Amino acid sequence: MTGLNSIGIPTDRCLIWPHSHTEVRLEPGLVVQINSDRAGGAYSFHLPVYADIQDIRDQGVKARLTTLLVDQRTLGVVCPEITKDTIDSATTKRSLMVYERANRLLQFMANIRPAGQEVPPIHEVFPLALARSESTTENEIDLILNHLVQEGFVNRGTAGEVRYKVTLAGHAHLESLPPGVHSNRVFVAMWFDDSMKEVYYKGIEPAIKEAGYEPTRVDQEQFLTKIDEKIIADIRGSAFVVADFTHGEDGQRGSVYYEAGFAHGLNIPVIFLCRQTEEDAELNLAFDTQQYPHILWENEEDLKEKLLQKIRAVMPVIPA
Repeated sequence: MTGLNSIGIPTDRCLIWPHSHTEVRLEPGLVVQINSDRAGGAYSFHLPVYADIQDIRDQGVKARLTTLLVDQRTLGVVCPEITKDTIDSATTKRSLMVYERANRLLQFMANIRPAGQEVPPIHEVFPLALARSESTTENEIDLILNHLVQEGFVNRGTAGEVRYKVTLAGHAHLESLPPGVHSNRVFVAMWFDDSMKEVYYKGIEPAIKEAGYEPTRVDQEQFLTKIDEKIIADIRGSAFVVADFTHGEDGQRGSVYYEAGFAHGLNIPVIFLCRQTEEDAELNLAFDTQQYPHILWENEEDLKEKLLQKIRAVMPVIPA
């Protein structure tokens, strides 16, 4: 029988997936920490968010929320926090596409055992398999596994319990994937000044979202690692980078050049932006990037239209 702790929260089940038995701890400051295989690992929340998590009924929202938690752990956040913003994001973001889910399940299986060794029977790691592939039922896992078998990325054993082994072709497929290929995230590098708020919220963010991607700004995220490590992890996990080189009187933003250069080194596409000067002459861009085509924008509306057009021209189309 489920017990309750001192603040009335069940002590042995996941709040996202109630039938998943877990470890629940109450930390100082009314922070609840839950360790749940079905949610992919540990997560936390402050007590006021408890009711918001309980109110989630849609299985798709729960699956997307789980993916957000899994992705945060991949980026180095040991115990990501669920906030109201996290729940809003899970509610509005698109679900993973089939090929993304297949790649994630394949990567999960490859991580369990070295190349050539059989993965434990799926039922033994079933909650984690669901979490890593944004699945909600056993049937979904079976369909994805059948696809991986047909592609030659996984072999299915026939004796006794059904076991799977990631083939050399499967490992080669994973190694061939460029950083961020399975991702719909976009890293935004820019000058985080108050004068640029409207530029981001009315120009950059809506263009990226309308194209089907999710923008990421390091100044808007919560994390436990050093900020440089977080930036590197975010870029590695992005489909492409949007870098705006607009700056104020203090001069060029070295961090934007660094982040764009790092992405280039990983062969991650970079879309270059810069506000067009009134005299339409010197943009004051560093020599290193002057040879790359920049989207020159005059206002937020102009920026949104040009950036959306560029994304649709050079990046894969993601259905709404």
